[in-house]
Amino acid sequence: MLSSATPATPGTPPLLSKIWSCGGPRPIFGRTGELIGQEGARRPRLGHACEVGTLLLLLRQRQRRRRGCRRGWRNRHRSIVALSASAIDNWRLPSWEDLSERVAESAIGKELLRSEQARLNGEECHTNTRVRYFGKSRETPRVIFYRDAAAWCPYCQKVWLLLEAKEIDYAVEKVNMRSYGEKTESFLQKVPSGSLPAVEVDGRLATESLDIMFLLERTFPNPA
Repeated sequence: MLSSATPATPGTPPLLSKIWSCGGPRPIFGRTGELIGQEGARRPRLGHACEVGTLLLLLRQRQRRRRGCRRGWRNRHRSIVALSASAIDNWRLPSWEDLSERVAESAIGKELLRSEQARLNGEECHTNTRVRYFGKSRETPRVIFYRDAAAWCPYCQKVWLLLEAKEIDYAVEKVNMRSYGEKTESFLQKVPSGSLPAVEVDGRLATESLDIMFLLERTFPNPA
Protein backbone atom coordinates (compact mmCIF):
# COMPACT_ATOMS: atom_id res chain seq x y z
CA MET A 1 0.00 0.00 0.00
CA LEU A 2 1.42 3.38 -1.02
CA SER A 3 1.76 6.00 1.68
CA SER A 4 1.47 9.70 1.05
CA ALA A 5 4.36 12.03 1.73
CA THR A 6 4.51 13.69 5.14
CA PRO A 7 3.52 17.37 4.83
CA ALA A 8 6.46 19.72 5.13
CA THR A 9 6.72 22.53 7.61
CA PRO A 10 5.16 25.76 6.32
CA GLY A 11 7.74 27.83 4.52
CA THR A 12 9.96 24.85 3.56
CA PRO A 13 11.85 25.45 0.30
CA PRO A 14 10.61 23.14 -2.52
CA LEU A 15 13.97 21.34 -3.00
CA LEU A 16 14.41 20.61 0.69
CA SER A 17 10.75 19.53 0.89
CA LYS A 18 11.35 16.93 -1.88
CA ILE A 19 14.48 15.62 -0.16
CA TRP A 20 12.67 15.38 3.15
CA SER A 21 9.72 13.50 1.58
CA CYS A 22 12.20 10.82 0.38
CA GLY A 23 13.57 10.32 3.87
CA GLY A 24 16.34 11.76 5.97
CA PRO A 25 16.69 14.12 8.97
CA ARG A 26 13.78 16.47 9.30
CA PRO A 27 14.84 20.14 8.88
CA ILE A 28 13.47 22.84 11.16
CA PHE A 29 12.80 26.25 9.61
CA GLY A 30 12.02 29.52 11.22
CA ARG A 31 9.08 31.80 10.48
CA THR A 32 11.01 33.60 7.77
CA GLY A 33 12.09 30.34 6.07
CA GLU A 34 15.68 30.18 7.29
CA LEU A 35 17.06 26.75 8.33
CA ILE A 36 17.55 26.88 12.08
CA GLY A 37 18.25 23.16 12.77
CA GLN A 38 17.11 19.60 12.24
CA GLU A 39 15.63 16.81 14.28
CA GLY A 40 17.53 13.66 15.13
CA ALA A 41 18.01 11.10 12.39
CA ARG A 42 14.80 9.28 11.62
CA ARG A 43 14.16 5.99 9.86
CA PRO A 44 14.04 6.81 6.13
CA ARG A 45 10.56 6.99 4.70
CA LEU A 46 9.65 6.76 1.06
CA GLY A 47 7.38 9.42 -0.19
CA HIS A 48 4.68 8.78 -2.80
CA ALA A 49 6.94 9.57 -5.74
CA CYS A 50 9.80 7.39 -4.44
CA GLU A 51 7.55 4.37 -3.79
CA VAL A 52 6.00 4.52 -7.26
CA GLY A 53 9.45 4.74 -8.83
CA THR A 54 10.68 1.77 -6.81
CA LEU A 55 7.67 -0.34 -7.81
CA LEU A 56 8.17 0.51 -11.46
CA LEU A 57 11.82 -0.48 -11.20
CA LEU A 58 10.92 -3.81 -9.59
CA LEU A 59 8.30 -4.51 -12.25
CA ARG A 60 10.80 -3.79 -15.04
CA GLN A 61 13.36 -6.11 -13.46
CA ARG A 62 10.74 -8.85 -13.14
CA GLN A 63 9.72 -8.47 -16.77
CA ARG A 64 13.36 -8.67 -17.86
CA ARG A 65 13.87 -11.87 -15.87
CA ARG A 66 10.76 -13.41 -17.40
CA ARG A 67 11.89 -12.50 -20.89
CA GLY A 68 15.30 -14.00 -20.20
CA CYS A 69 13.78 -17.25 -18.89
CA ARG A 70 11.48 -17.53 -21.90
CA ARG A 71 14.32 -16.83 -24.29
CA GLY A 72 16.54 -19.40 -22.57
CA TRP A 73 13.78 -22.03 -22.59
CA ARG A 74 13.14 -21.46 -26.30
CA ASN A 75 16.85 -21.87 -27.08
CA ARG A 76 17.08 -25.06 -25.02
CA HIS A 77 13.93 -26.43 -26.66
CA ARG A 78 15.32 -25.75 -30.13
CA SER A 79 18.58 -27.50 -29.22
CA ILE A 80 16.75 -30.56 -27.86
CA VAL A 81 14.56 -30.80 -30.97
CA ALA A 82 17.60 -30.52 -33.24
CA LEU A 83 19.50 -33.21 -31.31
CA SER A 84 16.47 -35.52 -31.29
CA ALA A 85 15.97 -35.14 -35.05
CA SER A 86 19.63 -35.91 -35.76
CA ALA A 87 19.59 -38.88 -33.36
CA ILE A 88 16.51 -40.35 -35.05
CA ASP A 89 18.12 -39.99 -38.46
CA ASN A 90 21.35 -41.70 -37.36
CA TRP A 91 19.80 -44.39 -35.13
CA ARG A 92 17.91 -47.55 -36.06
CA LEU A 93 16.32 -50.34 -34.07
CA PRO A 94 18.50 -53.46 -33.90
CA SER A 95 17.08 -56.56 -35.55
CA TRP A 96 16.40 -59.81 -33.72
CA GLU A 97 19.46 -61.30 -35.40
CA ASP A 98 21.67 -58.51 -34.03
CA LEU A 99 20.24 -58.94 -30.54
CA SER A 100 20.72 -62.69 -30.69
CA GLU A 101 24.36 -62.26 -31.68
CA ARG A 102 24.96 -59.80 -28.83
CA VAL A 103 23.36 -62.14 -26.30
CA ALA A 104 25.31 -65.13 -27.61
CA GLU A 105 28.59 -63.26 -27.11
CA SER A 106 27.89 -62.56 -23.42
CA ALA A 107 28.72 -64.99 -20.60
CA ILE A 108 25.04 -65.49 -19.72
CA GLY A 109 24.18 -66.06 -23.37
CA LYS A 110 26.86 -68.73 -23.71
CA GLU A 111 25.54 -70.51 -20.63
CA LEU A 112 21.97 -70.39 -21.97
CA LEU A 113 23.06 -71.84 -25.30
CA ARG A 114 25.01 -74.58 -23.54
CA SER A 115 22.01 -75.46 -21.36
CA GLU A 116 19.66 -75.49 -24.34
CA GLN A 117 21.94 -77.82 -26.25
CA ALA A 118 22.23 -80.09 -23.21
CA ARG A 119 18.43 -80.31 -22.97
CA LEU A 120 18.19 -81.19 -26.64
CA ASN A 121 20.74 -83.94 -26.10
CA GLY A 122 18.86 -85.24 -23.06
CA GLU A 123 21.70 -84.44 -20.66
CA GLU A 124 19.78 -82.09 -18.33
CA CYS A 125 16.46 -82.36 -16.51
CA HIS A 126 14.07 -79.66 -17.61
CA THR A 127 10.35 -79.18 -18.18
CA ASN A 128 11.03 -78.84 -21.92
CA THR A 129 13.18 -81.96 -22.15
CA ARG A 130 11.76 -84.51 -24.58
CA VAL A 131 14.18 -87.32 -23.81
CA ARG A 132 16.48 -87.98 -20.86
CA TYR A 133 19.72 -89.96 -20.91
CA PHE A 134 22.00 -90.74 -17.99
CA GLY A 135 24.64 -92.90 -19.63
CA LYS A 136 26.53 -92.85 -22.89
CA SER A 137 23.97 -94.96 -24.68
CA ARG A 138 21.58 -93.10 -26.99
CA GLU A 139 19.23 -95.98 -27.70
CA THR A 140 15.48 -95.45 -27.62
CA PRO A 141 14.45 -95.42 -23.93
CA ARG A 142 12.35 -98.32 -22.64
CA VAL A 143 10.18 -95.92 -20.64
CA ILE A 144 7.73 -93.39 -22.07
CA PHE A 145 6.58 -90.90 -19.44
CA TYR A 146 3.23 -89.17 -20.05
CA ARG A 147 2.97 -86.06 -17.88
CA ASP A 148 1.13 -82.75 -17.82
CA ALA A 149 2.39 -80.10 -20.24
CA ALA A 150 2.71 -77.36 -17.60
CA ALA A 151 4.50 -79.57 -15.03
CA TRP A 152 1.89 -78.72 -12.38
CA CYS A 153 0.62 -82.18 -11.48
CA PRO A 154 2.11 -83.39 -8.13
CA TYR A 155 1.41 -87.03 -9.02
CA CYS A 156 3.45 -86.62 -12.19
CA GLN A 157 6.22 -85.05 -10.18
CA LYS A 158 6.38 -88.11 -7.89
CA VAL A 159 7.07 -90.38 -10.84
CA TRP A 160 9.41 -87.84 -12.38
CA LEU A 161 11.54 -87.69 -9.21
CA LEU A 162 11.77 -91.49 -9.08
CA LEU A 163 12.95 -91.64 -12.69
CA GLU A 164 15.63 -89.07 -11.95
CA ALA A 165 16.69 -90.69 -8.66
CA LYS A 166 17.07 -94.15 -10.23
CA GLU A 167 18.66 -92.62 -13.38
CA ILE A 168 16.31 -94.43 -15.75
CA ASP A 169 16.42 -93.26 -19.35
CA TYR A 170 12.96 -92.09 -20.45
CA ALA A 171 11.15 -90.25 -23.21
CA VAL A 172 8.58 -87.58 -22.42
CA GLU A 173 5.14 -87.07 -23.93
CA LYS A 174 3.35 -83.93 -22.74
CA VAL A 175 -0.42 -84.08 -22.28
CA ASN A 176 -2.74 -81.21 -21.37
CA MET A 177 -4.66 -81.30 -18.14
CA ARG A 178 -8.38 -80.73 -18.45
CA SER A 179 -8.03 -77.49 -16.46
CA TYR A 180 -6.20 -75.77 -19.32
CA GLY A 181 -6.65 -77.80 -22.51
CA GLU A 182 -7.93 -80.76 -24.42
CA LYS A 183 -6.23 -84.16 -24.47
CA THR A 184 -5.07 -85.62 -27.76
CA GLU A 185 -6.94 -88.49 -29.40
CA SER A 186 -3.79 -90.62 -29.47
CA PHE A 187 -3.46 -90.39 -25.69
CA LEU A 188 -7.18 -91.07 -25.10
CA GLN A 189 -6.90 -94.21 -27.19
CA LYS A 190 -4.24 -95.49 -24.79
CA VAL A 191 -5.77 -94.06 -21.61
CA PRO A 192 -9.55 -93.65 -22.11
CA SER A 193 -9.92 -92.00 -18.69
CA GLY A 194 -7.32 -89.38 -19.62
CA SER A 195 -5.75 -89.57 -16.15
CA LEU A 196 -2.17 -88.50 -15.52
CA PRO A 197 0.52 -89.60 -15.00
CA ALA A 198 0.90 -92.59 -17.27
CA VAL A 199 3.99 -94.63 -18.02
CA GLU A 200 4.65 -97.16 -20.72
CA VAL A 201 7.43 -99.64 -19.90
CA ASP A 202 8.37 -102.05 -22.69
CA GLY A 203 4.85 -101.61 -24.12
CA ARG A 204 3.12 -102.15 -20.77
CA LEU A 205 0.96 -99.24 -19.66
CA ALA A 206 0.35 -98.10 -16.05
CA THR A 207 -1.65 -95.10 -14.93
CA GLU A 208 -1.86 -94.66 -11.15
CA SER A 209 1.21 -92.93 -9.68
CA LEU A 210 1.81 -95.57 -6.95
CA ASP A 211 1.34 -98.43 -9.41
CA ILE A 212 3.80 -96.74 -11.76
CA MET A 213 6.38 -96.37 -8.99
CA PHE A 214 6.07 -100.05 -7.98
CA LEU A 215 6.37 -101.06 -11.64
CA LEU A 216 9.56 -99.02 -12.01
CA GLU A 217 10.99 -100.54 -8.85
CA ARG A 218 10.34 -104.06 -10.10
CA THR A 219 11.60 -103.37 -13.60
CA PHE A 220 14.66 -101.37 -12.59
CA PRO A 221 15.61 -102.64 -9.13
CA ASN A 222 19.07 -101.05 -9.16
CA PRO A 223 20.01 -97.55 -10.37
CA ALA A 224 21.88 -97.43 -13.65
